[in-house]
Amino acid sequence: MLNSAIVVEDEILIAYDIKFTLEEKNYKKIQIAETAEKALEYIKRERPELIIIDIKLPGKMNGIELANKIPAKYNCKIIYVTAYTEAPYKDLAMETNPIAYITKPGIGWKLEETLDELTIQLEGLQ
Repeated sequence: MLNSAIVVEDEILIAYDIKFTLEEKNYKKIQIAETAEKALEYIKRERPELIIIDIKLPGKMNGIELANKIPAKYNCKIIYVTAYTEAPYKDLAMETNPIAYITKPGIGWKLEETLDELTIQLEGLQ
């Protein structure tokens, strides 16, 4: 079972909604970052098991660029939560091998379902 996560989301209400969902799924260590730059610092320091990323973020890096900078050796699971439904964004995001690409609005039940599927998948590997 995964225990740690970072939510990379600049819309604070959405970030806390995601955090609440993670807490309901028994994640113990959850961080929120509003920029990709802050998230990358945290990821390199703490190595969370799950990263939930919005694509559009303030700063010099977007969520896809962040995902591309995460070293493969960290073995982080990535979930995108974004308003972008257009092919160019989704296609680029899918190249980073996320476990899910969830579109806003109404992410709550989709995220819960994705987390449940991930838990079942990981339990099957043990």
